[in-house]
Formats: sequence, structure tokens, C-alpha cells
Amino acid sequence: MRLFGFEIKRSAEGRAVVEQGNGVKWLSHLFELFSGPKSASGIPINEDSALTIAAVYTAVRIIGGTIGSLPLFVYRRTDGGGRELALRHWAYPLLHDSPNEYHTAFTWLEMMLAHLLLWGDSFNRIEWLGNGSAGALYPLMPWDVDVKLTSKGAKFYQVRLPDGREDLPDDEVLHVPGLTYDGLRGLSVIGKMRDSLGLAKAAENLAGSFFANGAKPGWNLQVPGRMSETAQQNLTKSIAERFAHKDALGVLVTEEGSKLIGPLTMPFRDAQFIEMRKFQRFEVFGWYGVPPHLAGDVEKASSWGTGIEQMDIGYAKHTIRPWCVRIEQEVNRKLFARGSQLYCKFNLDALMRGDFKSRMEGLQIAIGRPWLTPNEGRELEDWNRSAQPDMDQVAQAANASAATQAGANSPAGDPAGGNGGAGGADGAGNDAEPAADAGAGRALDGLLPIAGAVSALGDKLMQRMDELVEAARAPREIIYDDKGEPIGSRAVDSER
Repeated sequence: MRLFGFEIKRSAEGRAVVEQGNGVKWLSHLFELFSGPKSASGIPINEDSALTIAAVYTAVRIIGGTIGSLPLFVYRRTDGGGRELALRHWAYPLLHDSPNEYHTAFTWLEMMLAHLLLWGDSFNRIEWLGNGSAGALYPLMPWDVDVKLTSKGAKFYQVRLPDGREDLPDDEVLHVPGLTYDGLRGLSVIGKMRDSLGLAKAAENLAGSFFANGAKPGWNLQVPGRMSETAQQNLTKSIAERFAHKDALGVLVTEEGSKLIGPLTMPFRDAQFIEMRKFQRFEVFGWYGVPPHLAGDVEKASSWGTGIEQMDIGYAKHTIRPWCVRIEQEVNRKLFARGSQLYCKFNLDALMRGDFKSRMEGLQIAIGRPWLTPNEGRELEDWNRSAQPDMDQVAQAANASAATQAGANSPAGDPAGGNGGAGGADGAGNDAEPAADAGAGRALDGLLPIAGAVSALGDKLMQRMDELVEAARAPREIIYDDKGEPIGSRAVDSER
């Protein structure tokens, strides 16, 4: 039966279930919207209440802030297999500077990650202009978007807007899903970790109620005999008034024969309360892939040196990079035509690089070999380019430099670089081989003195070993003291 656009069905248990559209349980969604489904600890948890847990807010802030601070560039592939920045393309300022008139690139990316890390999806409406370019990207709230499929398998988006509902085609929505089963909607991280968050919230509430009571545990007052109902009420009221204030002195005067039994609550030490809260914090960081040291927890890790550096690189590789690839691929798929020479890419170099000394040693190797020009190395460090002409030249390889020098020193009457007047391919080949090996020959010449010194040292060691062996083979006699005890030995003259 349908009523006001909703379909009422009877479940197997005989209960009425209200559904809308393609099987969406409207009543359960409405319940989750206001309070969230209950966790195993009995505390409702939804995306908003989860952010009140310090570990969740910290993880979302760290990941969102990290990716928001990364520059998102637009490149164009060149014919030589390289690439160049597409500074004049309409997508460059849209992705690098500001996607719309309301947000900066940092705020936009940080908001995308907040939606992904809490709801599992990020939606943006693409405002296409008449000339085939996009004028803006407007964020859509994930709770206002439903992903649908037509009978022919075409995907579209039902969006609830302030002025009504609108159906948007697939090419007008930039949709980045998180971990997903069907590729249509990402899984809600909060929904999957609801029980863990419920336990963390329950521990937080317990600590709050304990300290709100002046950090005083509950006790039981046992009195002799039977008290009337009025006497019980008066005693309860007097005790409540006595201990109502958090600064009240913890002294209770009882009648003769009365005694206190308690405490009624388990001490936090016995409940391992501190350990449980630490574990819940560590577990939340594990859900999100955030190293604990980024949140200031260095209890079980080194807080300095290469250990932290390697953990930062691992965080960039295994946590940040997958989120960046998700965004890059969806942007390339929706904003650029298939087979286009244009593509966008985050710059992760700032996250992946090591300490200053290691970077300088790496740049020295890359610039000293035909890999980078000095100005390209300066750009990697975000330094200004040098105006010197040789700063844009790649260093020549050692064998190429040697070959060039050998060719310059060849006889002027031998244009082919060969012997005599052959001038043919054979002559060029015969003379090019020693020229190409000139650099290697000079390197070997530098190693010859070292090899000679090592050989001489080896000869001396062998001579000394021979002397020791010969001395061991010579006949010796034992020397005794006055008491007849052996005290040593001495060599015996063989001629004696």
C-alpha cells in the first residue's frame, strides 16, 4: 500500500515497514537523522555526535588539513613524453585556487575529506558553461544526496535543495566515494565503528558524571532496626543536602550502631579506566590510519629522529596518497574528456621528503648527473630560480664528457675520428671505443695507488704470519722454578 509517496509493507515479523523509492527505509533514516542508531553501549552515535569524541575530531582534522594544504595542479602532457603546467586552462584556477566564490581550495578540500571520513561520500555540483568549461564546483551535503540507477543502468543523483528536489545527471556531479561495496555509495566510517565510538563515549560520560559528583563514589548507610518511610526520606534528604555541593567536606556523622558499606562503584583503577580510554583512542586512529604521534601520543614511540620521519613518510604513502588518488581520478574523469592530454595531480613531495641533510645530498647526486638542472633542484626546494645561464643545463655523463674530450683531441686530418685516412664506419668505431672508456680508465688510475698500498700491507701480514708459524715449529724447553713447577718455555738452539 502506498501513502503520500511512501510504500507500507509488512515485514516477516509482522511489523509495518515504511519504504521510499528503491528500498530506502525512511523511518530508520529519520531516526538516524535526529539521534543516530544506538551502539552496543546503549549510546546513540551519528556523524555529528562522533565529532564530540576527541580522537575522531583529531583524526578528521589531521587528514583533512593535510590534504587541504597540498597544492592541486593541472598538467598538460607534451609530445616529448614530458609535462607542463596548464596555467592558462580554465581548470587550473578552479582546482588550485578557488572552486567557487565561497570557498578557497584549502577549505574545499578539507570539507571534502570531512564528508568522506564521516559519511563515506563527497558530492560537488559541476556548473558547466556553454563553451564546455566548468565555471564552479559547489559542495553538496552527503545527507541530501541519493544515488539512483534508471531501468537502463544510467546513474543520476537525487538532490534535496532548499527550493525542492532536483535530479542531476552523472556528468553534473563530482562524486568521490570512500570504501564501497557497489561503487555507488561509500560506506559510512562512523556507521562501521559505531560500537567502538559508543564505548569511548560511554567512558567519557562516566568520567564526566564521576567528577560532576565531586569524584565521590557511592556508599550505602546501614542502620540498626527498621526505619519508617518518613525517617528514610528525611535521612536521604539530609545526606543529599550534605553532599550536594562539589566542595562539601566528605564527613558523615552517623547514629550509634550505623555503619557505611561501600564503595558501591568499582574504582577506576580496577576497571582499568585509563587503559581503556587509551585503547579507544588508539583504535580510532587505527580506523583512520593516523599515526598516534601526529596527535601528540608518543608514549609507545620515539618522539624525534628518523623514527618519526619514517612514520610520517608511511602516513603520506598509506593514508594520504590513497585519498588523493581517489580525488584525482574522479576529477580527471568528470572535468576532462576521455583521452585528454590534461590531468590533475596533487604535489606530495613536501610530505615524502626527508630531513634537510638527506634532501641536499639527494639533490647533489641528481644535479651532478644528467637528471636535474640546478634550477629544477631549486624549484623542488621552493627557492627562486637563478639567472645564470648554466643553471638550466643538465650535467653531462662521465663517459659522454670523456668521448667529447677525446674527439676534440683527435688529429685534425682524421674527420671520422679513426686511424689514418680510413674515414669509414670501421675507422670511427675503432677510435670511439677507447674514447668512451677514457673516463673509466682515469677512475682506475686513481684506484691503483690504493690497490698497491693494500697489496703491500697484505705482504707484510703474510710475512709476519710466516714468522709466527716458524717460531711455533722451533724446539722449545720448559722452564721450572725452584719447587719444580713449570713457569714458561724458551727456544732451544738447534746447534746445541
